[in-house]
Amino acid sequence: MNMSTASYGSPLVLVVDDAPEMIVMTSAPLLKARYRVISAQTGEDALGAIRDLNPDVIVLDLGLPDMDGLELCTYVREFSDAFIVIASGRTSAADRIAGFEAGADDYVTKPFAPDELVMRIGAMMRRGRAYTDVAARPSSALRDLALLDAESVTAPAAGEHVLCAGDLMMDTLAREVSVDGRGVELTRIEFELLQLLLEQPKIVLSRDQIMEAIWGPSWFGDSHVIETHISKLRKKLGDDSRMQRYVRVIRGVGYRLGPCADTQQVASAVPQLAIG
Repeated sequence: MNMSTASYGSPLVLVVDDAPEMIVMTSAPLLKARYRVISAQTGEDALGAIRDLNPDVIVLDLGLPDMDGLELCTYVREFSDAFIVIASGRTSAADRIAGFEAGADDYVTKPFAPDELVMRIGAMMRRGRAYTDVAARPSSALRDLALLDAESVTAPAAGEHVLCAGDLMMDTLAREVSVDGRGVELTRIEFELLQLLLEQPKIVLSRDQIMEAIWGPSWFGDSHVIETHISKLRKKLGDDSRMQRYVRVIRGVGYRLGPCADTQQVASAVPQLAIG
């Protein structure tokens, strides 16, 4: 494992590729953009670096000598919340979908422009709670559908961080989700998708709105990523396409909170923390 530094405290990027020339090509523009960069040429070294150094972003090639990159991605996603960008010569739609299903946040195909990779990583790093204003500006088509099955649903009150919908409960500060008292392990993207729906219960959100909310306005990825993460989220919640209790598909428009029950917020006695 090799490490180059830009400035202490800047985001740390792990480049995982078995080809030294690709590591150099990928690292150079990242260092120029003031990221810190470390590299690994095997899956084993990558796992060690992720556990020991906790990178903010992982740029992952799929053709590693000791393990399949998709398997590595799936395993890493079990314990790391790092952004994962797959950089691969596998170019088919099926390959991209498999990457997203494994837990990747983005997918670029080789050969790629290094500056494009820097832009994609920058967009991910800049994204925050952009979706708090999304519901305030839906299109007229979305407004027409906004009250569907939502007469008894209430929007969240300011400062409250426990969201409930029927037997589903989310604590946004502890980042915990449970269904009927059973803990549900979600990835960062799945958690933020569910939080987006719970916080905007009367709004049908288009795919473009969801992409902007979760990945930021500068992200220009594939809409397949939304469908993949929604599908995995519903499966973990015990939902299905017939009942759609938690996530409802509004065909041709987007997604909204399903008719699982009244959505309410539970005021917490825990003081709110300023997270900067």
